Amino acid sequence: MNKSRRLDDPFYLFLRRHYCMNCSARLCLTQVMQIVNSTSPDIKKFWPTDAVGLGSLTGDIEFIWDIFYCPSCDEAFPIHEVRNQEREQKRLMKQSRRKHSILRKVGTENE
Repeated sequence: MNKSRRLDDPFYLFLRRHYCMNCSARLCLTQVMQIVNSTSPDIKKFWPTDAVGLGSLTGDIEFIWDIFYCPSCDEAFPIHEVRNQEREQKRLMKQSRRKHSILRKVGTENE
């Protein structure tokens, strides 16, 4: 059986702590595996049709990828979903800091 392992941005996954969107508990990284036959129409979800070397993958192929898992609320999150949520939080924090710094400047100018 052939195996295909996808590892998204290891620096993002392993060098940073990630927290649950629902309960704020620390997320764990876990692997998901799915076996797909190379002649199945489901192969398009995992392997692009224009990819070079698809001919070498015949028969059953085991696709492995990572997801975040929250042990306290027993929920799984795709990596891109957690990343988008963290980016949005960061953007809102920057906006909040800018707003407070502008208010501080306006307050000191009136004195």
